[in-house]
Amino acid sequence: MGVRRDQITRAIASAVGAPEFVLAPHVEAEGLSVLDALRKALAAPTGTLPLAQLAAAGSRVLVLADDLTRPTPRRQLLPLLLDHLNEAGIPDENIEILIALGTHRPMTAGEIQEAFGNETVRRVSIVNHDFRDPEALVLVSVTPSGTPVVVNRRVLAADLVIGVGSIVPHPEAGWSGGAKILQPGVCGEETTAFTHMLAARQPDHLALAGWADNPVRLEIEQVAREGGLRFIINVVFDGSAKVVGLVAGDPVEAHRLGVGIARRIFVREIRRPVDVVVVDAHPADIDYWQGVKPLAFAVRAVRPGGTVVLVGDFVDGVSPIYGSELCAYGTMTAQQLRAEEENGRLAAGVCTEAMYLHAEILARARVVCVSAGLSRDDKSALGFLHAETVEDALSTATDRGRKSLSVGVILQGGDVLPALRAGGRS
Repeated sequence: MGVRRDQITRAIASAVGAPEFVLAPHVEAEGLSVLDALRKALAAPTGTLPLAQLAAAGSRVLVLADDLTRPTPRRQLLPLLLDHLNEAGIPDENIEILIALGTHRPMTAGEIQEAFGNETVRRVSIVNHDFRDPEALVLVSVTPSGTPVVVNRRVLAADLVIGVGSIVPHPEAGWSGGAKILQPGVCGEETTAFTHMLAARQPDHLALAGWADNPVRLEIEQVAREGGLRFIINVVFDGSAKVVGLVAGDPVEAHRLGVGIARRIFVREIRRPVDVVVVDAHPADIDYWQGVKPLAFAVRAVRPGGTVVLVGDFVDGVSPIYGSELCAYGTMTAQQLRAEEENGRLAAGVCTEAMYLHAEILARARVVCVSAGLSRDDKSALGFLHAETVEDALSTATDRGRKSLSVGVILQGGDVLPALRAGGRS
């Protein structure tokens, strides 16, 4: 569940006094009825025809649903979506759910049961996507930019592909949701490698977050169009986990409508960067593969050469899939990584992009990590300093000879994007 607000704020109050800012997702006065909002959105989708007109009776429908790294209320959304498709003449036996894992680990049977609920598990088949299984993948096309569109075969077998997910800031694609449910959700590793390395080649990798039309997002949307994604259902949560927005329809138009809602919740202004930022990585603290996201967001709020205290559970360690690679290259600079690429010792790919992002973070700030899920060796391999507690981390952060340090706090840091207020000081 992550380190709670009172633990962090007490530690800071004890060590340095009042923080300059405490950022968290905005909390709306009222939430939406998820089912009422979905019914309304399905009746009048954004930018496209209703589902009943997109697929004839008897069609085969594939629903792409996100995994446990996202808080999407699948247990509520999916039974109503299935009912809606049934009313359009599409029986449950013609519907399948493919979990859009991207490059994440597969969900276990217990996790699927918990995330999707008894009704959905009983009614339709639910399977994990495997981005490394050549038998499950097929090359559809190559985009004008050269990205190979390699998707799960189930996508091509369907008459209609629907994506279900949620919208929060994302370090490469600007925002999650929309076309991301297909790329990287159900694509092959080579496709995801192309779009991720596109992020790594941008002049300022760390500036992509929150930019809805950034080059990576536009390429992802091109892949999704060629891959066959036709319709999305996306939700937006507030800081108290209430659903405050729900959009449905065209994967681009509906997504941008949802981003407008998400900005209000997750982009939080600061007056100036501070010397030390303490960030609670929750809800992106399953492993450090997810945890790089709150860290990338947090460095936008710290002065160059400052310190970020990264706090997270990271119960799956560095990464069940890419842990050894991240640790092997975790202390390299971007220039050193580029030299490894040029010498053929490091292949361009999904993990390589994460290494570049990690390297850019370490070039901006020192990182002190508080996590029981990462060993001292893990932290050292990633270029982090170790601390047992937030208090210890703050003591480490304040040992650099400055008598007074400005400190900021980011709670639910996996979803919060700091932004310098207009007229603020950099």
